[in-house]
Amino acid sequence: MRIGVLYIILLTLLFACDTESNVEPYYEQYFIKYYGTEGDQVGVDLLVNGDNSFLLLGSSKRTDGNSQILLTKADALGNEIWSYTYGESHNEYAKSVILDPSGNILIAAVIEESDGGKTNGKIFKLNAEGVLIDSTYIGTDGFDDEINGITITQNQELIVVGSTENVLAPGGSNTWDIFSIRMTLDLNELPLSSWRRFYGYNEQDYGVQAFEKADGSFLFFGTTNRFTQDNSQQDGFNMFVFPTDNTGIVSGAEKYFGTLDNQEASQMIRTSDGGFAMIGTTTSASGGNSIFISRIRSNNDFLNAFPLNVNTNIRGRSIAESSGDYIISGTIDSNGTTDIYLARVSSTGLIKWENSFGGADFDVAGKVAALNDGSIIIVGTVELESQTKMCLIKTSNLGLLEP
Repeated sequence: MRIGVLYIILLTLLFACDTESNVEPYYEQYFIKYYGTEGDQVGVDLLVNGDNSFLLLGSSKRTDGNSQILLTKADALGNEIWSYTYGESHNEYAKSVILDPSGNILIAAVIEESDGGKTNGKIFKLNAEGVLIDSTYIGTDGFDDEINGITITQNQELIVVGSTENVLAPGGSNTWDIFSIRMTLDLNELPLSSWRRFYGYNEQDYGVQAFEKADGSFLFFGTTNRFTQDNSQQDGFNMFVFPTDNTGIVSGAEKYFGTLDNQEASQMIRTSDGGFAMIGTTTSASGGNSIFISRIRSNNDFLNAFPLNVNTNIRGRSIAESSGDYIISGTIDSNGTTDIYLARVSSTGLIKWENSFGGADFDVAGKVAALNDGSIIIVGTVELESQTKMCLIKTSNLGLLEP
């Protein structure tokens, strides 16, 4: 199937004014919005609010060259309501955003410390209007630590998932382990005695997300290159899941999803049937990338897994469920440039339609979401002349740009 490409033709930026007025008049009728001030911005995650407004999460480069967290609220038409940056005197990069039960905003981020260049996790807590309430650092002195996802539990606590160099068994190729921390909604860490912290298999393991099940147990999702003697894993890196009990102790066998090439986990979602669908990237020995999708049942049993049969170099980024199908986003690498990829895929891997958006420079996909009316939104990053901007694209249920 041929991918339809929309080339977003852009005018030169004037006074760093980044709005739809920078687009050729023909494209002004379509829902492509840009957010940011002078300098570079990137878009990584989004939330759809109950009033159909959007929270858009990204990062923004300051005048001193360091990166801050950027959060923008936009109405249903994509018009900016407010936009704020958060951070201190070092680089801070946005990872994900969720709402707590009171409507406060929680942001997971990774920071680069100014003394020694080590990375730590950081959580920001904001009120519904974007005003900073609190923040806290997560990590171990002297080690690199990263966080990716935050889960709200049934008893209104937080499970923070990431990766750390502070591994269980140092040495050899065991350089990263998965870690998780349990916290109160006030960002106070619970004691070690109440929650398991580290997960590792004497290889490289990276944590992406955790999901709580109805019985209070959890399912973790990530990437590992663990080697198993019983050949239950393919060669190299694979996406994988493992279950824990309600205290975070591993309570069952891990399960791997991949091919003879390397797979890297990006996102997992809970599906309407109670199971889970996950998306990642398969990288071949020659360096080519393709999107890889796998599905499991509610009891963690394997359903199916497949790479997308697309004759282009695409990295998988995000997945959303829509009327029994999956909407997926990714980034196409082609001849030194990148475009945003969007597709609708059946549960068996049939591509029903696909489209891409971009220009002559670098455009990168972020989170995708399917709205109740069937339309689709995707946050990402587009390059406008010499700067990058956080963008929001809305399409019809067929992946076509909407007015």
